[in-house]
Amino acid sequence: MDVTSLRLLSLAPKSLDSVTALVEIGINNPSMSFELSDINATIRFKAKDAIYVTADRLVVDARTEKLYDLPLNGKCAEDFNPFDLLQLVSNKADTKDISISVEAKVSMRGGLGKNIEYNEITLDQLLDKI
Repeated sequence: MDVTSLRLLSLAPKSLDSVTALVEIGINNPSMSFELSDINATIRFKAKDAIYVTADRLVVDARTEKLYDLPLNGKCAEDFNPFDLLQLVSNKADTKDISISVEAKVSMRGGLGKNIEYNEITLDQLLDKI
């Protein structure tokens, strides 16, 4: 399985300390279908927690290369200034200052599942893989 693209389609404030976003993920899956659930992520900016992100689930079809829309909900960390969100999505932010940690459950159709976790992936590293 390869992630072939990642694109932020929309970002909208929900309140002073929370946002919703829609991300488009390109996935090439030559294998059987699977489901990602219990998706949680922490976006860090300049080594401090910035936004806690959750998503419901994503079902990836078998033997396809396809674009998937994934709705996200984000809540700012208590010490994070919500106006710094503007810097995160602008060209002023250095991609080395932004990192993400993600955990999710991957399940096959038969119900077998495994928790996965990726820690402190910098935006540079993520963009290099796509």
